[in-house]
Amino acid sequence: MGSKIVLLTILPKPNPPGGVPARRKRLVYRKAGTAPIVAVRPMVAAAWIREAGSRRNESSCGTGVHRTLFVGIENLVMEMTLKKPSFERSERTVPDERSSMRHWTFAAAVSISLTVVCLCVGLSLSVLPNVIETPFGDRFSRAGSILVAAIFPLLYLTAHCLDEIDRADRHLRVAKLNKLKGKGLNTGASGILILLLSLLIIPSTARSQQTIFNVPTTDVLERGGVYVELDAAFKPVNRQALSKFSSFVPRVVVGVGGDVEVGLNVVGNVQPGADTTTLVPTVKWRFYRNPKYKTDLIAGTNLYVPVRRRSYDLGTYSYVAGSKSIGKARLTAGAFVASKNVFAANAVRAGGQFGFEYSLNGKVSLAADWMTGRHSNGYFTPGVIYKPHPRVTTYWSYAIGNSDALMGNHFFLLEVGYNF
Repeated sequence: MGSKIVLLTILPKPNPPGGVPARRKRLVYRKAGTAPIVAVRPMVAAAWIREAGSRRNESSCGTGVHRTLFVGIENLVMEMTLKKPSFERSERTVPDERSSMRHWTFAAAVSISLTVVCLCVGLSLSVLPNVIETPFGDRFSRAGSILVAAIFPLLYLTAHCLDEIDRADRHLRVAKLNKLKGKGLNTGASGILILLLSLLIIPSTARSQQTIFNVPTTDVLERGGVYVELDAAFKPVNRQALSKFSSFVPRVVVGVGGDVEVGLNVVGNVQPGADTTTLVPTVKWRFYRNPKYKTDLIAGTNLYVPVRRRSYDLGTYSYVAGSKSIGKARLTAGAFVASKNVFAANAVRAGGQFGFEYSLNGKVSLAADWMTGRHSNGYFTPGVIYKPHPRVTTYWSYAIGNSDALMGNHFFLLEVGYNF
């Protein structure tokens, strides 16, 4: 977590020798947990506020109000100075920004359409050899895999378009603010408003997210943090590849410090049929983190210990992965290996695991993850992550099998988690 900034009030800058009035004002701020009170220029404070707002967005917690407050305070602090604020592409006019917004909106629509087409066609080609006998089955499967993999750069392109739309919208809001300034908005009123808004910003502890839906994220709980989750998977109808079922998996994760967390899952509770209860202790270690480039690397292992109706003695699922945050989007990619009988009977399985997240606001994120291969965990899972409260996270998704999808290998996956 970064330094917490509490804005206190606005003081006029002391007159320099000779009695010439100062042209600028400065903000008095205090870093939480420190005694000294330091006076800084508004533009410097704006940079701190912008950084704090960015970190709050990256933490995937809080409400959409926080982002609005940070942007509003930043704009008001810049409005206090007599010097014209400097923004990226400040030479652009309002018509330019509106035109840019229209162009990026069109690009986002095209990117989303291509994503849907690649997903539908890719899945169709992947499962076609299982439905129709054809000598080109391997080629169809390979082409389908390529098309499904292509949705990840398309999702990144969509995220970039949405970021550009947000940037253009921010510039338009700043233009409206400058227009209000021209109509008589004074710096004293701005200072009072900044003070009131700053009192509404309550620092909160960052909450981490242990998985997207199935693929582990690069988030790690802080020391002493506790996270509990219940996963519910179900299929309401019988199909050839997968009969109707329901399954519940409880999970608990604890942060132990040093960017390490440990946990325990209980899997194998499936209805109808006999349970095959398996305890799954987990450990995840974030061994590299670069906040400047928003890059993280993790390694982890899940140990499978069957305790009821055992078909094997012990198994493991191990992985390494990295993530890169770009604007509001985060991309995750890695590799895994599962020992014999964990993902497939009497077979070792290895492959890639990928994830994509895009934060619409402090409460709602679009997300998808994918584990390659034809086995019990080989699914593409798109969905929505919704945070009704800073401590509560809900996951709404639909898992689509890498094989036999048209024959019914797909199901609903709902999850709810709570941070203590």
